[in-house]
Amino acid sequence: MNLEFCTWLAGRHEEMDLMVHEPGFGLWEGGLRHHAAALVHRAMLFILLKKATRVWVSTAAWEARLRPYLFGRRIGIEWAPVPSNIPVCGARGSEDIPICYFGQYDAAGVRTVTELLNLVPERVALVGRGAELVPRHDRAIAIGAASVEDLSRIITSSRVMCHHYVDGVSGRRTTAMASLAHGKAVATVYGRFTEPVWRSSGAVALSPVGDAAALAGNIRTLLADAAARERMGAAGALLYKERFCLEHTIRQLLG
Repeated sequence: MNLEFCTWLAGRHEEMDLMVHEPGFGLWEGGLRHHAAALVHRAMLFILLKKATRVWVSTAAWEARLRPYLFGRRIGIEWAPVPSNIPVCGARGSEDIPICYFGQYDAAGVRTVTELLNLVPERVALVGRGAELVPRHDRAIAIGAASVEDLSRIITSSRVMCHHYVDGVSGRRTTAMASLAHGKAVATVYGRFTEPVWRSSGAVALSPVGDAAALAGNIRTLLADAAARERMGAAGALLYKERFCLEHTIRQLLG
């Protein structure tokens, strides 16, 4: 919450280009402190949007959240996805990793991963900050935080990448972007912020948010079919190149 910064920024410029990665907390989604922060976030948006002449969003779903704060002003809102921040190093790690979970370790993520470990037949590498929150399990390998070079090697060495997000995969999820950029088969989830392109691309296997059984089923199917993994990885790499890579985002911002 930083009303002062938004006021200062708006006071320095008569017009501005604005990139919105996250418009703020949703209303009525938590306790009193959460609700107070959500109201402040909306005030911050209102202050900045008054001076905005061009607006980009990290996922197309944000447009509906922003339009009410424009109060009828006709400003274009364009989608500029967030690219992967893990360069593809091209090297494999020292061992084969059947499944790599790389996503959120919030309450819903930990619950889904915990269920997933009892539903898949292979080892699961848990990557990213918060992996230690998952209860210990015979098939879990808690790697946690790692350098970008090590992350690239882990992703390259994995047969199936798995991502769970409480609101579904979208163009702002850099962990999913990393898997696409590496050309890996991906099992992930759809939710309220998932853009249509994910369903039509053939780049990911989708299941509903929070449905560990469906997610595990997609993972088992991919593990059993190397050709399907190769096709999905190729589709993912193509989708990333055409829609999500850094060059595409720069073209959107400069266009």
